[in-house]
Amino acid sequence: MPDRNELTFIIVGARSGKSAHAETLATALPAPWTYIATAQAYDDEMRERIALHRSRRGEGWTTVDAPLDLAAALEALPDNQPVLVDCLTLWLTNLVFWLVLGAVVGVVRGRFTGTATSLRDSFA
Repeated sequence: MPDRNELTFIIVGARSGKSAHAETLATALPAPWTYIATAQAYDDEMRERIALHRSRRGEGWTTVDAPLDLAAALEALPDNQPVLVDCLTLWLTNLVFWLVLGAVVGVVRGRFTGTATSLRDSFA
């Protein structure tokens, strides 16, 4: 049985059974267990994968969706409760996506505002 203060990283390839293995490790500890999910269902394939993961977990699990604010999700948990974060790769991808998207939106907003101001000034 794993130690309650143990931190375990499971690092292997995509679709290799990481989540199922992590769930087995977590459920070796007393319930309740928390599953922090970082995946977002942007397409049918991901919706199916999420549904599969949810169907595999039985009673005793609480799911917290945290595609971006993983720190807040972890801080909100009670002490000494088993937690599974799935998946750090998706979480980092989400962060990079939103940082890049935010930068692009900022550039577009700046260009639009500048263009709109120029157009307004030219007709004033």
